[in-house]
Amino acid sequence: MKARTALILVVIGLCFEVAGVLFKVQHWPGAGIIFIGSSAPTFIGLAVLGWKALRYPGLKDFLDS
Repeated sequence: MKARTALILVVIGLCFEVAGVLFKVQHWPGAGIIFIGSSAPTFIGLAVLGWKALRYPGLKDFLDS
């Protein structure tokens, strides 16, 4: 999976989390399902981005400076 795809997953997950917050504030049904559904793509996207960052060859030089 490319980093761009992982970033898109994170953005989509965060958009659904905002919708879940709005549902929760308005006390509309389905807020819990939206939160659960949004956590999966957010977690997968962040895990892939973390994996890509750790495997990036220039990361050590960036962290040392």
